[in-house]
Amino acid sequence: MNNPETAAQETRETRASRKERTERFLGPESEETQATIYAHIANGGTLIDLCEVWDIRWSDVMAWIDKDPVRQKSFRDAMQARVNYVDELWISELTFLSRFDLRRLYDENGRLKPMNKLDAQTARAISGAEVDEMFGSGEEAGVQVGETKKVKLWDKLKALDMIGRHRGHMVEKHEVSGKLTLEDLVSGSYAKPDAPSPTPGPVAGQESASSPVVDPAPAPASALIPPAVPPAA
Repeated sequence: MNNPETAAQETRETRASRKERTERFLGPESEETQATIYAHIANGGTLIDLCEVWDIRWSDVMAWIDKDPVRQKSFRDAMQARVNYVDELWISELTFLSRFDLRRLYDENGRLKPMNKLDAQTARAISGAEVDEMFGSGEEAGVQVGETKKVKLWDKLKALDMIGRHRGHMVEKHEVSGKLTLEDLVSGSYAKPDAPSPTPGPVAGQESASSPVVDPAPAPASALIPPAVPPAA
């Protein structure tokens, strides 16, 4: 078992060492730290990478950046520059794969080069490799008598397709399938007159501007009695 006192001592030493490194990189005399962070991130790196190399905490570096508006702007500019870098890297990689020359895999005698003899650019074009070892039989049992090497490259047509779509040269077409008869085409070519819309009638409980509302109440009895005729002289 680990001695608790020894473990505590190692923890204190680790913290003291990390504090010393933090002050060295983020202290008052750390003018180069900001430039290093910008250059690393703008060229595709991350702040986590630097923290692991420097062996300091990411939160300490971010707190150091947030304390100064100039450092904040430099960090934001680095992040935007990395976006542009990754976009350029993506196009560069696809362009290389679409233009890869298969002859780079072979030596001057027409034999496939060993993997450890390939340059970095040629290795980028390979997506996988297989080696099948062949062994003899009988007296040569267990003795390797040959091997078959297979190399698989990234799809060149796929790379060209991705470049074309990124540049807007490839337009997707959507096909709609269905049945349309000759009768449908003929009937659709004639314009049908619009039927007159019916005039809406009055709604119950509402007055209409065109027709007065009739009071259904009966007339008084005096209105129904004719006027009296005077007697003849």
